[in-house]
Amino acid sequence: MRDKLQRRTTGFTLIELLVVIAIIAILIGLLLPAVQKVRSAAARLSCQNNMKQLALAAMNYESAYGVLPPGVNWTATGGGAYNGYGSYIGTLAYILPQLEQNNIYNLIPQSQLLLRNPAAQPWWSGYSNTWGWGAAQNKVKTFNCPADMVDTVMPTYMFTAFFSYSYTFYADGVYAVGALGRTNYVPSAGALGNTSGSSGGSDTFYGQWCGPFYENSKVPLVQITDGTSNTVMFAETLGGIPYPRDWEVTWMGAGSMPMAWGIPNNCTTAQEQNGLGAQWYSVSSQHDAVVNFAMCDGSVHGFMKGTGNNCTSGTTWFTSDWYNFMYAVGKSDGAVLVTNGLFN
Repeated sequence: MRDKLQRRTTGFTLIELLVVIAIIAILIGLLLPAVQKVRSAAARLSCQNNMKQLALAAMNYESAYGVLPPGVNWTATGGGAYNGYGSYIGTLAYILPQLEQNNIYNLIPQSQLLLRNPAAQPWWSGYSNTWGWGAAQNKVKTFNCPADMVDTVMPTYMFTAFFSYSYTFYADGVYAVGALGRTNYVPSAGALGNTSGSSGGSDTFYGQWCGPFYENSKVPLVQITDGTSNTVMFAETLGGIPYPRDWEVTWMGAGSMPMAWGIPNNCTTAQEQNGLGAQWYSVSSQHDAVVNFAMCDGSVHGFMKGTGNNCTSGTTWFTSDWYNFMYAVGKSDGAVLVTNGLFN
């Protein structure tokens, strides 16, 4: 009679199983920060690629027309944004064809794209027939930073016009217009835009750092005498306080933005709400330590947060790093830009 072989059934004990689960949990805990860093780095890289596309599109526009697109289509008629003519259409709308977005561009009434056109009326004059409301509802992926996911957030307000004009920053908004396409990218007005027509004082001081975009600007690249690699073309912005989001910017009305408030640091929620750090009038981003800027030669750099704005007293005006940032945003100030400590 053949002996029967006895097989012993083996398995994990409860203690062994708990040890394995604990080890797996520890490994996951160690991996999560690394995964988050990889995701953040990928979002930053994708954001920089978007900004490079915008800069190249603006340069192609300049090649075709001899000048960069306008900062915003608007003409003052004496006191206040609401007394101006023009469509309040910003730079990004003008470079849609260079971004292969002709279908959206063709939805904008051509009369609204003409500079200094008295017949062009801003958005409140009738959404469907003038400003290009149908075009503005489209979402353009290139206009959004993936680190912010701006289209998934419902702000309290949205800017339909957003631009600097002669030592004044105008912004017009309407309540929670969720249908409008949004952007994280704005053209640079320099310190406070074009203040050359003003008479002395602060206007003259800040006017030395005029950027390549301002109201009805027509700036050829040859006028950027500081060098295209040393002059900011586009910057990132959140459009307002991100905890929770109070404002966002429509790409259609994203006009020239002043840079005089520096680059806010990563402030606390309380500091943000007390007027420090990221505000509707400042550059800002969801990246850990930098805000991305596209230069006029098409290159993109991360500028260090906290440059000229350290959350302790709002903007740290007139410090050495604030001046250096002004040299970066001014197109013809003649100063030497120090990139060490500015670029990351």
